Amino acid sequence: MSASQPWWEKSKEIVADHWKHLLPTLVWPFMHWCQETSYGWHEGPGPVPINCECRKNSCRVEVTAVYMDHECRLENHLLSYCECHPLALTLLGIGLFPASLICPSIAFSLGHLLVVSKLFIHISPTLLPGAA
Repeated sequence: MSASQPWWEKSKEIVADHWKHLLPTLVWPFMHWCQETSYGWHEGPGPVPINCECRKNSCRVEVTAVYMDHECRLENHLLSYCECHPLALTLLGIGLFPASLICPSIAFSLGHLLVVSKLFIHISPTLLPGAA
């Protein structure tokens, strides 16, 4: 980052750097969730316990979960987690993906995200009138 960059450019770089470090840690928990739930077709086993030895940074946060399975619904979850493990790991354990990097207040169901990703892969793009 150069000193002449606007604050929002620096902020974008910091957030992108955080996501670059967080996403690789979520791959195995996500694959575990896919295996346990048959990619969201079955109920999951519940939160995966995170073994933490520090026991000093325990936090509680309320997260609103967006589900779009049989119906569109919102549910509030009060979650406990330790600051030495990302909250995203706790969310993945219950089949949710955080909407933001730091202290997310909204999370989306993984089953919904899988459907949306398949939709974007297989749907043909809309062409705008006059674009060609």
